[in-house]
Amino acid sequence: MRLACAVGLAIGLFSAALMPGAALAASCADRQLVCFDYCERQENNSPKCLAACRQLLEKCVDTGCWDSKITARRCGFTPQ
Repeated sequence: MRLACAVGLAIGLFSAALMPGAALAASCADRQLVCFDYCERQENNSPKCLAACRQLLEKCVDTGCWDSKITARRCGFTPQ
């Protein structure tokens, strides 16, 4: 169990280091901007990446959580 927690924490910290704006995002809309920035920098604005950001925004507005394959699940976002 400790190992799983340590690995999860390491992944979260690593993801935050890759995406410095992620730590500052307070709303779902802010987090979507970080996602779009990732798409631009890492995925050359691929339609699949941009579509994933749009879907993640919808889920975030509904749940207050952002859960992507790139970053660890984070909750507490305002739905704006």
